[in-house]
Amino acid sequence: MSYATLDDLRSHLGGATPHSPAYREKMLHLLPAMPTVDRTAFLGKRATGRRVLEFGASGPLQPLIQQASAVYQGIDRVDGPGIIGFDLDDVSERQLPVPTYRDGQAWDLMIAGELLEHLSNPGHFLTRLKRQYVGVPLLLTTPNAF
Repeated sequence: MSYATLDDLRSHLGGATPHSPAYREKMLHLLPAMPTVDRTAFLGKRATGRRVLEFGASGPLQPLIQQASAVYQGIDRVDGPGIIGFDLDDVSERQLPVPTYRDGQAWDLMIAGELLEHLSNPGHFLTRLKRQYVGVPLLLTTPNAF
């Protein structure tokens, strides 16, 4: 069976459609007006002079974050300069390989830029961070159309 339009297909499937009042009431919400920021400048500014632990540290922002940080450690799937190899999709109970900075101090900031969309279970990853790095702020970025 073929349909001339998406509306024809929706009609055939029945139930709530994007056009029904019930669907609109439950599923569509106005978004508040928010300022747009330059992600690169924002992350560089936040990392400046801080002890930064970056997850997914192989992206294009890694050199900027590493250079801006007073102390830097990256964690990603493979080892590299300043990066410890660890599978961030690992769902075992073992801890991430960097509990604290080498002098025992806590990290000032964690950054996970453009990472969540690459994980099979981002909720597990975020829960692991919350348990292991209590009180350490986390900056997350995800791809967007702008």
